[in-house]
Amino acid sequence: MKLYSKKQLEENNEYCCKNTQIRELTAKIGDGKELTIKFFEMNPDGYSSLHSHTPQHILVITGGSGVVFDGEKATAIQTDDIVHITSNEPHQLRATSSEPLRFICLTMDA
Repeated sequence: MKLYSKKQLEENNEYCCKNTQIRELTAKIGDGKELTIKFFEMNPDGYSSLHSHTPQHILVITGGSGVVFDGEKATAIQTDDIVHITSNEPHQLRATSSEPLRFICLTMDA
């Protein structure tokens, strides 16, 4: 067992997100697979690019509100929502309130 503090995780400012702080933890879970947990804090003017990729995501919205855009329509998201983004599905997130949009992103590589 290991205990981590989110504050101790290295900050990862990915190219896909503007005005967003990201902290990441990756763990090997057997059979060559990795589980990546990312903690996002998207400032009120923050957003990600519209993109897609093979790994699926599960997003757990822990604070604030925003929208998730699939290339055709925007869907409002808020605290306690869970978003499942399937493999190769286009997606973009944008903070829309005066407080940061906070979410946890879970990704398991094949």
